[in-house]
Parts: sequence; structure tokens; C-alpha cells
Amino acid sequence: MYTRVFSRSCHACFKARSMNTMARVKSVSQAKDRLQQAVRSGKNLAREEVKEKKHLKFLHKKNLRPVRNNSAIALLEDLLQKKFPADTKVGPLTALTDEELNIIFNQPNKRLKYKILGTSGNQLQNSVLVDRDVTKYLQRGDLTRAVLLAEMAGENGIFAVGTILKSLLAHQRFNKALLLFNRLKKRSIKPDGRVLNIMFSGLTRNHSLPEHVSQPSLSSEQASKLYSIFSLALRKTPDELSVIHVNSLLKAFRTANRPDLAIMLFDKAGSTKLKALRPDLRTYTEMFSNLRSYTDDFRTAVKTTETLFARVQRNPAIKIDSKLIRSYSSVFVFANDTRLCARAITILRDWYKLCKKEDIGQIINASEYDESLLHKGNRKISEDVNVERDILLPRNEINLKKHKRFEVDQTILRRYQSLCDLFKLQNSYVSRESKSFKGHL
Repeated sequence: MYTRVFSRSCHACFKARSMNTMARVKSVSQAKDRLQQAVRSGKNLAREEVKEKKHLKFLHKKNLRPVRNNSAIALLEDLLQKKFPADTKVGPLTALTDEELNIIFNQPNKRLKYKILGTSGNQLQNSVLVDRDVTKYLQRGDLTRAVLLAEMAGENGIFAVGTILKSLLAHQRFNKALLLFNRLKKRSIKPDGRVLNIMFSGLTRNHSLPEHVSQPSLSSEQASKLYSIFSLALRKTPDELSVIHVNSLLKAFRTANRPDLAIMLFDKAGSTKLKALRPDLRTYTEMFSNLRSYTDDFRTAVKTTETLFARVQRNPAIKIDSKLIRSYSSVFVFANDTRLCARAITILRDWYKLCKKEDIGQIINASEYDESLLHKGNRKISEDVNVERDILLPRNEINLKKHKRFEVDQTILRRYQSLCDLFKLQNSYVSRESKSFKGHL
């Protein structure tokens, strides 16, 4: 039933707006007629104009208030062709079906709509109040009234629309969220940066959720729709976009296993030359995580990874951290190409305190390995390609400045140990705690 509220043609809405416009024109016309009649009757024109202004002001205030309860009952009975008990209190809790609400909100009487939603014309001018009331409807599970209220508020309902989208996406109702988002375009309401970010990040993995709560999922088709939304926003409202939106989308594409979209997005954002869309630390971190899964063309994935990492190291605005290196090295760690796995050991040694500095450059024989421990899949490059010459960074550019090596965390240690096992190498890493303990013996 919810969908039906949105899927009605715009004809009824246009008709309602037209009737409201006609009513205003008629009111002004009547006022002019009364003034002309006063002139013909010889009355004081200035006094009549003041009197007429007061009358119009009264009507304006009246039209911002909901109708009285008795009037609401009479109007509903006429509209819905059904009887209501005389003691019915019409308001937000009145039991009405989605179909009945659709009938009510496709007629021009705004004062009746105010009564049904428990609001007023003045309250609809306050985005904070609109969002508060929308939140109450969502807490009651009344999605239809929440949407009707946000839409009735127009531009003042944008923040509330974001609140609704957030709720829908948290419950993995992507199609309904997309339907509501598209309604904004039909009503010529431009989504702001918050609404866009909610759409882009709403279905990505949420680490704050309890373990017993299922994580949101994003399909390949849904990821494509998000990319289309970004492209449209970039064309029509570029000032609403920032690198935060790019980063949220990159994470979404990783969730949907669409590294191809991640590459397209990165290139599209970069081609704009907009300062707000310049990639930051998180952008590169998310890109490396996406490239790790680009198995359709892993040669391109690795080549792009190296190109981007070289750019990162030469960018003074990017402060490389352990998380970035973990993401970058994962492209090589999880490959099922021993030449890339051997490079992974060098990367980890170069960026983490896994060995003595003099041992960083030790050559790994990529042809001597335990095949049973090699990852399965298509993360490999054709054997006829000289990866050292044509794909990988020169060894002396793996850690360009050579002045930073990070402490080893459990994830890195686990990955490094798996690589040592693959190549039958001894892991000589000794933790700082173990060194401290030995020092006290």
C-alpha cells in the first residue's frame, strides 16, 4: 500500500495545486470587487482597504490552521464515503488506510491535511519541527504519514526525508528508499549533501551493529543505481558533493563487489578538478580494497594500485597510516600469483617492523612455495608478463621516504605468517612485549 501512495500519477497533485492557486486568485479578485463596490457606494476607500487587508490577513492565518474536529469529520465522511463516530478525534492516530490517505492528500484542502498529520502551516516552515514529527511517525511504524508530512513541507522537509531514508536503509528497504529519493526529483526538490550521503552509505557494513543483527547488503544492480545518482548529482548539483560522498560510494561498491564501478567513480570524480572531490587518505584506502577484488582484469588492478600508491607517497597532503598500507598490501597478500605474494612480503617488511632493516630487501624466490597454501581464484597476472619490469614499483619506491615503519598489529602478523608459510620462510618477528620480557630476565 505504501508504494501506491508514491506511484500515483502527478495529475492529481497538479490538480490539487491548481485548485489552490485558483482559490487564491478568486480571493484576490473578490477583494478587488469589494473595493470597487465601496468606491461606487461612496465609502471611504482608505478605510475599506485597511478593512480588506485585515480580512485577508485573517484568512491567511486561518488557512495555516487545521480545521476543527467536527469539520474534519464531515469532510472525511464526504471524501471517503464512510461514517465516523461522533466522538472521533481526527489526528495523527486516526485509523486510516494508505488508500484513504491517498484520497485525502490528493484533494486541495490543506487544513484537513494539517489535521490528519497533527501539524499546521506554520510548523511546516520549521525543518526541526518537521523532522521531530516525522521521527515520531517512524517510531510508531507509520511510514506513510511520515513521508506525507516530509513531502508537504517541501524544501523544509529535506532533512526529514534524510531521516526517513536512513530508517528505510537501516531495514534494508533499498527500493522504497530509491522510490522516495526519486520523488524528490519529480517535485523539483534538490537533495542536499546529507541526503546524498545517507543514500550512498546506508547499505554499507555497519561495525557498530551487534553481532546478532544481520548486516545490510547491496546488490550489483543497486550499486549501479547509486552510481547513476552520483552522476546526476555531479551534473546538476556539484556544490552538494564532496569527497565524503565519494568515499561512502567506494565503500558501498566494495560491499557490492563492484570494483569496476569504484574505478569509474574515482576517474569521474578526478576528472572534474573540483577541490571538494580531491581524494583523501580514506579515498585511497577504499580504492585499494576495491582493486583487490578486481579479478576480471587483475593486471590492470595491480598496475592501477601501483600508480595510485606512487601518487599517494608524493602527495604531502596525504599522511600515510597503517590502515592505508594494510589496504594497499592486501592487493598482493591475497593474490594467487607467487610473484605478487613475494612482493607482499617486501611491502610488509618495508612498512612494518617485522624484521631488521638490513633484512627488508632480501630476495624471495617466487618459484619455491607450498602450492597447497596458495590462494585460489583469478588474482594473477599472465606468466609471460614481466611484473617486476612492467607492473610493479621499483623496490626502492615501495617505501619512498624510508623514515616510517609501523608497529605490527595482529592482522598484519597473521598475513605475514601466512606468506612465510607459503614460501617456507622462518618468521623472525619478535614483538615489543617479548623483547621487553627478555630484557628483564
